[in-house]
Amino acid sequence: MRSARTNKTYNQPQDWQSFTQGNSLHKACEAECNRLASRMFGYHLVKLGPLSDAIQLTDCSIRNQVTLHNGSAKPNVKALNTELPLQGNSVDAFFLTLELDFSADPHRMLREIDHSITCDGHILLCGLNPLSLSGIMKLLPFSRNHPLKQGRFFSPMRVKDWLQLLHYEIVEETCFYYRNVFSNWTVPINDKTAGFASQYLSPYLGWSGAAYCILAKKQTIPMTKIKSKRRAARKFVPLSAANSANSVVSPVISPSSQAAHRREALK
Repeated sequence: MRSARTNKTYNQPQDWQSFTQGNSLHKACEAECNRLASRMFGYHLVKLGPLSDAIQLTDCSIRNQVTLHNGSAKPNVKALNTELPLQGNSVDAFFLTLELDFSADPHRMLREIDHSITCDGHILLCGLNPLSLSGIMKLLPFSRNHPLKQGRFFSPMRVKDWLQLLHYEIVEETCFYYRNVFSNWTVPINDKTAGFASQYLSPYLGWSGAAYCILAKKQTIPMTKIKSKRRAARKFVPLSAANSANSVVSPVISPSSQAAHRREALK
């Protein structure tokens, strides 16, 4: 497996309208992320990236939502996603949309997030699935100028492995959007058609969605002192008469017996 770190520069889309299927993918991501965001709680939520900024998490109970990216839009905080200017253990949740797919060093990004997130904090991220029709179309020499062609398409299994190495519990994983993101077909698909595809494809080919969402929770194991095992006190057990009779006792020679031995020796 190739290393996730590379020196190549990736041009991330700055808005959902920069590609043909952007509006429909935006709606699908917003609906799925709101369903998962309802399980997050806390005081502060940070949205990383311009695409995350455009998604409204109305069902999330965290009201203080801050945007952070280095794009052309005006975020609350302008910075790189690999150099977060955040205090350690200060953010309750992070939200990432296609950030790992356009990052030259996704491991560093996750380490920066892990440094700033609180104990039992949540990470909600969306990515592009290589095990889908869109992943196959990415390998074909078509639509080379498409903004998503530069996406790295990390698999959900690989991303979950990274999170588990950082001691995160995978709360839920879901795949959605059973369409080709590289398609130039501009005919809109209504909610009934989208629901039909999700209803009949997800039970059998649920892993084949073009996009996926992962909700992870940081696991913190408290440091507990290991109690030392106390030694049982020794009990006093008196020797029995039988044991005392069988015990070896040094003989005591009286003075009279010593004199008798001397007389015998003189004879």
